[in-house]
Order: sequence, then structure tokens, then C-alpha cells
Amino acid sequence: MGEDRTINHTRTTIRLRRGAAAGQARHSPLLSAALAALIAVLCADNARAWPSREEALAARLKTGKAALEDELYELAAKQLEAYVRKVRKDPERLAEGTVLLARALHGQKKPDAMIQLLRNVPAEAHKSGSGGGLAFWLATAYYETRRYTQALETLASFETRFPDDACLLQAQRLRIRCLLDTDRLPEALEAFKRFDAEQAGSAQAAANLLDWGQVLLGAGRSDEAKTVFRKLVGITPTPAEAREARFWLGQILITHKSYEEARAVLNPLIEQPAPDYDRQARAHYALAQIDEAQGKHADAVAAMRKGLELARTRAVRNEGQVVLGRLLVKTGQIEEGAAMLRAYIAAVPDDPLAERIQLELAEYFLNTDRYDQAVKEYQLYLETYARDDGRAQALYGKGWALLNLGREAEASAAFEKAYSLFPARSEQREKALLKVGDAYFANAQYKTAFATYTRFLTQFPESALRAQAEFQLAESRARDKQIKEAKAAFLALAAQHETDSLAEHALVRVAELGEQQGDLQQALSAYERVMSDYPQGAFFPYCLCSRGILRYRLGDIAGALQDFEEVSARFPETEYAEQAEWRRGACYRALHNDAKALETWRAFVTKRPDSAWVAHVLFSMGEYEYNRQAFKEAESHFSELTRKHPDSPLADDALFWAGRAAFDQAEYRRAAEGWFAALAKKHPTSPMLTEARLLQGDALRELAEYSGAILVFNEFIKQFPNSYLIDRVWLRKGDCQFTLGTNDRKRYEEAITSYRVVVDSANAAQELKLQANCKIGRCLEKMDRTDAALRQYLEQVVYKYLALREQGVPLDGAKWFTRAAQYAAGICEARKNWREAVNIYRRIVEADVPASKSAQERINKIRLENWLLFY
Repeated sequence: MGEDRTINHTRTTIRLRRGAAAGQARHSPLLSAALAALIAVLCADNARAWPSREEALAARLKTGKAALEDELYELAAKQLEAYVRKVRKDPERLAEGTVLLARALHGQKKPDAMIQLLRNVPAEAHKSGSGGGLAFWLATAYYETRRYTQALETLASFETRFPDDACLLQAQRLRIRCLLDTDRLPEALEAFKRFDAEQAGSAQAAANLLDWGQVLLGAGRSDEAKTVFRKLVGITPTPAEAREARFWLGQILITHKSYEEARAVLNPLIEQPAPDYDRQARAHYALAQIDEAQGKHADAVAAMRKGLELARTRAVRNEGQVVLGRLLVKTGQIEEGAAMLRAYIAAVPDDPLAERIQLELAEYFLNTDRYDQAVKEYQLYLETYARDDGRAQALYGKGWALLNLGREAEASAAFEKAYSLFPARSEQREKALLKVGDAYFANAQYKTAFATYTRFLTQFPESALRAQAEFQLAESRARDKQIKEAKAAFLALAAQHETDSLAEHALVRVAELGEQQGDLQQALSAYERVMSDYPQGAFFPYCLCSRGILRYRLGDIAGALQDFEEVSARFPETEYAEQAEWRRGACYRALHNDAKALETWRAFVTKRPDSAWVAHVLFSMGEYEYNRQAFKEAESHFSELTRKHPDSPLADDALFWAGRAAFDQAEYRRAAEGWFAALAKKHPTSPMLTEARLLQGDALRELAEYSGAILVFNEFIKQFPNSYLIDRVWLRKGDCQFTLGTNDRKRYEEAITSYRVVVDSANAAQELKLQANCKIGRCLEKMDRTDAALRQYLEQVVYKYLALREQGVPLDGAKWFTRAAQYAAGICEARKNWREAVNIYRRIVEADVPASKSAQERINKIRLENWLLFY
């Protein structure tokens, strides 16, 4: 456990050095103790063939300990596992062996195996002299698997239970790490303080002070950190940690702008007689910061150069490039500067300067609309640093980036955390809370957004953002379908903030909500009020256009046309003028002036080819042509829409109707392989795709490409199993299989399977079930199973249809009743069972269906030709 370990917690990232609890030693340059012990076992006294049990156990324990000291963890584990198995009934030796085995597993980085081992130790072993070791290593394993709460529970009252245990100091330090990782900073700080008071003379006292100071610094409590670092620097004789503390103390003094005192603290690092190159280099870097802060840029560069000359490790050399990186970013050379800064940050993430640069880098990406990169940089900051003010800025910036990326749920959480960290009554805190509500609103969590805006108005009643919060509060109610309450809130806002631009917008929302409720007359009056109260307002052209739309819907086509013409004349450069011109064509068409409508639409396409409304115009033209069965012209308009405006919300509809138009022209291949295939490829989630797939299959059927049609129907079944068309698709698939049965009789079985899906469907209409049952009978008949076919026709179609009719079930299955009866009668006729055939035909006659007359004629003919059978 001699290595450094990075510990993340709510407020900071620090270096906590774990002590030598594992008792690890370095490899001997000569024969290792483990190998020597193993050889001793193998070369036992020749006078005895085998050592005694106790000798063997002692040898295994000795070998395990030696291997553990030499860091030969796998060998140690094997020896100690065998030892532990043999001493299960001896609690004292079991505890000792288990602790050693846990250390070996820890060396192998197997914390889960440690937990399994230590949790199965009998209670008696925990009462032995090694009980503290068992608890410490179990807590260590929990910690390394991030089960911090369980680790803390295991370490509870450790000092009381094991006051003299060799692991006591390590257990106390481990407890602090667990507290930090469970965001219990106050308890962790109290534990640091207690450790310092109780273990001041211990080997780990200096490490505790260094860690304590770093945590305080990361938590933004630099004054307290400064006190701790000063204490560590003043310890005599000076421990190694004191040099690190001196560096951090210098950084704190720089932050506090105590530049000369910082120089005095840092200079001993540079002047120390024993070379400590990397630390001396970092001291030069810190001095360069002071020079830069004092405007001494040349001196800063010189100090950086000295530091770079001293630096020995790559990480420290990279750190020296930070000043250049910052300057490059400031001058707009973002790519090169960012690369240098990232290299520096990655090398020394715990440097305060790196923290500031990380935030600067994230903010630069946010301000240049590179939101994905901004999120990454902010997240990197949050994972690395813990100062409240820095985290608040990072969370707020990250929230903005996430909101712009459409990741609203994450944005709301980020803004909420930022709000909690910003200073009370600050403008930043107000903005953060308002953005929490906005993020909830954008994520359609309207009740939560409403509660957040209410909370904002309660906490910040005098805020300059009050009107904006009131508007959003009303909007939340509107989106939550609390229309009456929303209208009242918008009207109150308009009355209270008459001179605010939001007042006009609030009245517009009142009109829109009336329209949403279907109260078109009320909406019309509300739009007219906005136009009257704000004749020069930003919403006037919108309201005029909206009034025209409402007049059109209310049947006042002439009034609507007048409004649209006024919009075009008075506001020709607005988006509303474009919409008005498109809608003028709809007015002419409603007035039965089709020629004028087409003329208007064609002029629009020519005049405004890049307008967002061109797609709507082209769709209207295609729709008009389709409805008058001019399918070729309709297809042309829909085609132009999909070609020129592939990203339009109408593009998928246009592809579908182009396919329908081609289908209606009997251009089946163009419909199937062109339009419908394009719709499936380009708009796989379009609501038109279900009908398109069905028509695509039908087109292939028309082309007699039944296998291809089956593939399309299979894709439909896979993609839309719950579609209202699913039963019809199964029927069509069965029809294709039935047709293919002419050349492959196995296809009839496949068709029966498809038809039975419809028969067994819980949602299929009765007429579809009758159709499927009738077609099953046809399959059976084609397979020469005429007895089964006859029963199928009569029992599943003819009799069932008549029973349903008698029950009063509304259905439209006369066609399949008639066919099934005719097929059944045909079988009887083929067998010369004339009486049975006549009885079946009589069912048709008595059912009073369209085929009743022809059925009676058939009865008469049979009776005439076989008169002896009927007398």
C-alpha cells in the first residue's frame, strides 16, 4: 500500500498517501526470503520422509509471510490459503493467516475475493489478537469496491475495540477517505483535526496534515488550509511532506495576493541544498505566476524557463507550458493553446492554476457554441476540483451547454447544484434557479417547472428577472393543460408589467390558449386586443396573420383573404408574409377559384424558392391535384417537395403520397421500390410508414412478385406488431403464400399459419376472421384435404356468420359467408352429394345476401337435373 491514491469527493480531488499497513518490503537482490523458506521445506531432514503437521504448517506460514514481504502475492496466496484451511479450528492462527491472506489478495487487486474471505471468518477469530487486522482489511476491500458506507460501518469504534492494534493509524486514515467519498466533509475535517491532536508524534502525522490542508484548500477554505500548512512547514525536524506543504502554502498566498510573502515561502524550495528538481521547478512556476500577476511578463517567462530547465519528469515539464497555453487561448489561437493546456491539466490536475485554466477552457468552448466540447471540459473540471465558486461556475456553464444540446434533465440537475453553491442573494444564484425551471420546462416537466418558478418568486421577490419568471410560471400552467389558470396568470402579468415586452407576449398567449381550447371567437377577440393595444408591437404581424387563419377556420374566407393580403402588403419581409401568401392560395381554393389558387401557389414557389413555406405550398398543390385524381401532376408536386426540401416536416407525408399517386397510376414498381422504399429508409419513424409498407407489399403483389411482397410484410410484422393494420398484413402475407402454393404445396401450410394468426387475434374484426377462416378452407381444399376443408367452410365461416347475425353482432362478412358456402357446396357437388349441396345453397338464400338469387337459381338447376332425389 505504499503507492499514492487519488480520492474523489464532493469538494476536492487530493492525494492521500496510504501507509505501510501491508508491511510490504522491496525485493532482495539475493535469494528472496520466500524462496529460501520454500527450499527449506523441500530439503527437510533426510532422516524423516515427511515433516510433522505442525512443522508443515509453520513452513507454509513462513513461506507465505516471506512471499508477502517480497510482493510475490500469488505465491503468498497459495501458501496462506493452504495454511488457513488447516487451522480453521484454531481462532488465533486462523485470524493471523486470514489477515496475511487478505494482504496477498490485496496485492493481487482482488477486493471482492478479500470480502468473501473476511466475511466468512468465525466470530471467535475476531476476538483474537488479529481482530483489528481483520476489520481493517475488510474495510479496505469495501473501500476499494466503493462500498464506502459498509467500510465506515466496519471501522466504527475501531479505536475502542482495537486500541493497540498495529492497523490503528491506517484505519483512522481510511475512515477519513471514506468520509470524503461519501460527501461528509465536515466529519472528515473533524477526523483530520482529531488525528492531528491524538497522533501528533506518529509516523503519519505529517501526511495527515498535508492531506488535511489539501482538503481544506480544495473545499475553498484556504485560510484554514494555510494554518494547517504553516504548522506542517514548521515541524522540526522537517519531514518530507513539509516541502509539499510549503509549495501549497505559497499557492494560497498567491491566491490571496500576498505576493511578497509567497516569494518568501517559495524561495527556500529553490534554495534548498539537497536537489529536489521537480519541486524546485514547480516553485519557479509559482514565482512566474506572481510575476505575471504583477505584470512582469518578461520575468514570468524567465522564471518559467528556469523551472523547465530543472524539471526532470515529463509531467512537470508539461506543466511549464501552461503560461504559453493561456496566452495562446487569450489571443484566439484556441487549438494550439488548448492542446498545451490539456497536456498541463492532465499532468498536474491538483494544481490550482490547472483548475482555473480548466474552467477558462470550458467557458471558451461554451461561448463559441461548441457545446459538446464544453460539456466535456466542464465535467472534467467537476471531476477534478472542488472549490464552491469554481464548481458553481462549472455547473452553471455545463447546464447551459446541456440545455443547448437538448439534454434537459441533466441540465436541470446541473443548474440546481450551481444554485446551491452560488452565494446567497447573488445575481448568479437568481439566474441559476431560473434556469433550473427553464430546464424542467424544456423537458416537459411542467409541474416541477411551475414549482421552481414559484420558489424563485418567493426567494427573489425584487429580482429584475421577476417578469420573466411570472411568464414562465404561466406558461408552465398552460403546458400542463391548466388553461383557465394560465390565462388568468398571463392577464395578471400583462396588467402588472404593461411597459414590459413580456406583457404583449402574455396577451398573445391568452389568444393562443383560447385557440387551443377551440374557442375561436374568444381567440379572435384576443388577437384583436393585442393589435389594438400594441399597434407598433413586435407581435402585430403575427396576430394579423393568426386572425386571418381563425377567420378561415370560422368560414369567413373573404375576411381571411383580406388579412393575408394586408400581411403581405405591410410586412413583406417577415415570415408571416410568406405564410400569408401560401394561405391566400387556400382562400382562393375555398372560394372555388382553383385557377387563382394555383396561380398564387406557383407565383410563391417562383418568388420565394427558399422560403420555409415552399414545402407547404408544394404539398397543397399536390393534395389539390390528387383529390381531383390528376395523379401524375400530384406525384410531380410531391416529388419536388421531397427533392428540394428533404428536411421539411412534410417530407415523409410527401413521399407517401407520391407513392400513392404512382400506385394509382399502376406504376407499381416506382411506388414500391421508389417512393415507399425511400420513405422507409429516410423516415424510419414516420407515422405514414405503416400504410406505406402495406401499399409497398400490395404493389409487389400487383407485379406478381409474391416472394418480395412477403419480405415486405415480414418487415412490417417485425417493425409494427401492434399496428391497427397488422391483421390485414397477415392476411396479405397468407394470400401471397397461397398463390405461391401452385408451384410449392408447402406454401399452403405457411398460408394456413398466417391466416390462423388473424383467427387468433384479439383485435381482428369478425369479418377479417371470417375471411381468414374461409381462406384456410381454400388452402385445405388445394391440399386435397376436402373433408377438413368442408368442415372449415361450414363450421368456421357459414355457421359462425349466421350465429353472429342471430346474436345481433354488427359485421360486414357477407362476402366471405357467401364464398365459404359456395366453396362448401362445390365440394358436395363434386362428390355428387346433391342434397347436401342444396342445403348449403339454401343457407345463402335464407341469409338474404346479394348472392341469394344466384344460390336459388343453382338450387333450382340441381333439383331439375336430379329430380328423383327430391321426391
